[in-house]
Amino acid sequence: MCYIQRRGGGSVARTSRQKLKILYLYKILHEKTDENHPMSVQEMIEELRQYDIMAERKSIYDDLEALRTYGTDIIQVRGKTTGYYVGRRLFEMPELRVLMDCVQSSKFISPKKTETMLCKLGCLLSEHQTQSLKELVCVRNRVKSRDENAYYSVDKLARAMDRDCKVSFRFYHYYPNKERIYCRNGRFYRVSPFTLLCDEDRYYLLAWDSETESFHRYRVDRMSALELVDEPREGHEAFAAVNISDYAKRVFEMFPEEEQMVTLRFDIAMTEVVLDRFGWDVPFYIENEEQFSITVPVQISPKFFGWLFGLGRGVEVVGPESVREAYRARLAEVSGQYE
Repeated sequence: MCYIQRRGGGSVARTSRQKLKILYLYKILHEKTDENHPMSVQEMIEELRQYDIMAERKSIYDDLEALRTYGTDIIQVRGKTTGYYVGRRLFEMPELRVLMDCVQSSKFISPKKTETMLCKLGCLLSEHQTQSLKELVCVRNRVKSRDENAYYSVDKLARAMDRDCKVSFRFYHYYPNKERIYCRNGRFYRVSPFTLLCDEDRYYLLAWDSETESFHRYRVDRMSALELVDEPREGHEAFAAVNISDYAKRVFEMFPEEEQMVTLRFDIAMTEVVLDRFGWDVPFYIENEEQFSITVPVQISPKFFGWLFGLGRGVEVVGPESVREAYRARLAEVSGQYE
């Protein structure tokens, strides 16, 4: 090996840099190469020089083979010059695009954290692929959370569940003056967290409240001063009896309301809407060529009525009569505002 004396360093410093050569080579290949941007060995040598690392062609060939043995998918292409690029990666471009779309469209993630996460996801591809994805991904006028702490609250809640301990927090709502109004006059909640639910781009905590001996849901971005409590969780038996999939499907509103079995009649055109809302396991009863009906458990709430109203004449509440009457009254109440 050639040792070169340098001001402020020396052969020892250069030797230390040389030990990192294969790591920097992997970094260069990962960041700068892809199917449309192969890199020649001479270009690799020049890139390594930017990191103050000297390399010979033979050592590069040896390093490329070592990286292949390690499991890196290095593809060789022949043309006017022989080039190399990283082929198969942890995530392919279509997969990363889906993830980046989700991050950008999520109302739960703040603008600052959105940009940070997009940069991190971009590091999984080459810089050329990342730029291409940024041009493809575009979600305009999306409402984003103003609370940076909400993102970290999810991590705290996950740690509490891993440690099987309780959490404490204050819970609030916003009033028209955009100031926080704390529930329970600002007193802390102390509950046993069991799972996180996602509804309309919002996270909700499902937790056991020992005082009421029941489960409650709390919107995560409405929590403040969240801390882990050194007390074991309670409510394990009750949670074991909860079917989370069914529970999440039928909860239209994130506040306790009366649950009933409701029969709904839909136009055939509403088939996909019903499948998206209730899933494939709900039995469909075909009434005629134009309509079908289902019977499902729902929580009778303003949000349920709002969902019905959004479907217009494409849906009808068949029964029970009490739910038909409640919906009729809701429609009359709203209509009265415009008379």
